[in-house]
Amino acid sequence: MQNHNTKLLIVSGLKDSRELSEKVYTILKEDYKMGDGIEIIRALSRDEVPKGILKDHKAPLVIDFFPDKEVQCDVGRNMLKDAIRGKHVAIIQYLYNPTNIGTEEYRSLNDRFVNTVGILRKLDQNLKNELPQTTLVAPYITYLRSHSIEKYEKVGFFQFDSLSFMVETYAKSGLNNMIGIDPHSRKIKDIASDFGMEFGDINPFQSGRSINPAKLGLINKNDIEKVMPNLRPYMTRFKQLQEQDEDKIYIVSLDDGTENRCENFTNRAYENKENPYEMLVYILKERLSYESSRIAFKSFSMINEDNIDKEGRYILLDDMFASGGSVDKVSTMLKSYGAKYIEAWVVHAVTAPSQIEKVKRMNSVDKIVCLDTVIQDPELGFEYIHASADLLAAELYKVHQKFLSNR
Repeated sequence: MQNHNTKLLIVSGLKDSRELSEKVYTILKEDYKMGDGIEIIRALSRDEVPKGILKDHKAPLVIDFFPDKEVQCDVGRNMLKDAIRGKHVAIIQYLYNPTNIGTEEYRSLNDRFVNTVGILRKLDQNLKNELPQTTLVAPYITYLRSHSIEKYEKVGFFQFDSLSFMVETYAKSGLNNMIGIDPHSRKIKDIASDFGMEFGDINPFQSGRSINPAKLGLINKNDIEKVMPNLRPYMTRFKQLQEQDEDKIYIVSLDDGTENRCENFTNRAYENKENPYEMLVYILKERLSYESSRIAFKSFSMINEDNIDKEGRYILLDDMFASGGSVDKVSTMLKSYGAKYIEAWVVHAVTAPSQIEKVKRMNSVDKIVCLDTVIQDPELGFEYIHASADLLAAELYKVHQKFLSNR
């Protein structure tokens, strides 16, 4: 039986997840003062296994794919029993990486899903009842696109429920917790709960008031000042703009799905304003088919086609950016009414290589800012806020402390 001193063990997933794993490990060890309470295992890829290593009890942890893309997850008994058993295991994995598409190195999100399931099942099968907790830490959670199942069923259109399938598969593979940054569907928390799991939902648009440093074990003023800005990356950026005498910054809600996010952000950003909603643009978006949609100002929007501030800075907030269709349409409409400068602040840049040229031709948006939740092609020219490791580390710290308190 484990005690309250159970260690947190970081396990890096595929090779491209190693740098992120190292960053999270370092932040927890140093900024959160976890010290000896945290360890890390750096999984090897096939080409990193030293020559002469036998497939026996001394073998290292290998996480990769065979040449035909079949999942490979191998580990010797010594590492399972001596290094992994009895610890809170946190697997850190990029579940999507669109770079290298069309090459031998490319791993699709389906490949990565099965690879992650393979790791979980290997641990669950070989350490039954000897692994107190497993947590999947992923900057961008996949399989959340088809999340409006019920809405479409009412009009006779049916979709594969990939969200429920993903959560159920992880749960049956021994996973207890998932941590992700701004998931595309809030349903994941309820569905995870239905399968006996917990989901740690990280909001990168939150303000400092939403974060209690004490929950993160941060007492020292210097530690708080070092850690906190990266836990509110977009609000930090907004305040920096305000300090540069930018007093005409307008927030744009692209559709119903972004409305709550934009309202909360605007309320915090303009907390001293009598009516912060006068700084918020509400857009109505109706999807008519796979290819087309209609946009317009919502009837109650205080900013509309009659009073666009031509000298203002307009910021579109959203969780995902792929081809930029919605962002482009809204930005084009705003500029047609006189807006001169528009930025899109998004969390996940999921643009595939086939979409890059389309994005580069888009001239309605002056700047696209995103988090580093997805490894992307530099050719896109986005501005990145490097805060994913900080956000994931903070949530993992809370999950681990809750686990310890329940032991």
